[in-house]
Amino acid sequence: MDALPNVPPWIQTFFTRLPTRAIYHLATLAPHYFVYYCLFFLQTFWANFDICIFQALAKQMIDSRKQYYFAKGHMAPDADFVTEAEQDATYYYINAVPQWQAFNNGNWKYLEFATRDLAEKRSTDMTIYSGSWGVLELDDINENPVDIYLGLSAKERVVPAPALNWKVIYEESSESAVAVVGINNPHISTPPEPLCKNICPDLPWIDFKTEDLGHGYTYCCDVNDLRKFIPIIPDLGKVHLLGHSSVELPSCRLYGI
Repeated sequence: MDALPNVPPWIQTFFTRLPTRAIYHLATLAPHYFVYYCLFFLQTFWANFDICIFQALAKQMIDSRKQYYFAKGHMAPDADFVTEAEQDATYYYINAVPQWQAFNNGNWKYLEFATRDLAEKRSTDMTIYSGSWGVLELDDINENPVDIYLGLSAKERVVPAPALNWKVIYEESSESAVAVVGINNPHISTPPEPLCKNICPDLPWIDFKTEDLGHGYTYCCDVNDLRKFIPIIPDLGKVHLLGHSSVELPSCRLYGI
């Protein structure tokens, strides 16, 4: 596993050589006390599904009214950064994976809000590791699961849509951390089995509807428990659970694009 050269130091990306894909993204989140605005052209991932599919099934899977389409899901969001250069750096594809827009604009976004709120309330810097795991599967017309990739290069499938995304929020000053997992599939009808014990109910700062299947089912884990199943997660050693805010302040949302 290598660090990607020529990537700004405030966002470090680690990747594998075979197959070539990003593993996780490392960024530092500082408590901010402002709202800013940024204009940009909307870009989405366009999928070339190499699956046996009829028009009726396509309409069921892809529906812009329900946000059923793939968007450029940021691993390190622009709103976590201060300067325009830092924010602009988050829009490179090396910092993105295909996410269903219902998830990207749903619980993944709410997790970003909650994390920034927590950093502000605790008045501390936090290190955020963000990554993906597995390949999304969707059923074809015969109800056979098919891995979803968004393109071909030299007859090789490229740009896999991840099955899940994860974040590890680490507060070095208190040696405490927590892992949060989001399911990148708004089409599921039942919650998937968590990879580890779900401790979201024990975290009052997780203040969104984690069990909302249509916006990305989400659960929380002890970092070392999740690392048993996702070994690319960095080894933080023995850490405490990042739970309560140290100071209760009115909730504040920082909105990025």
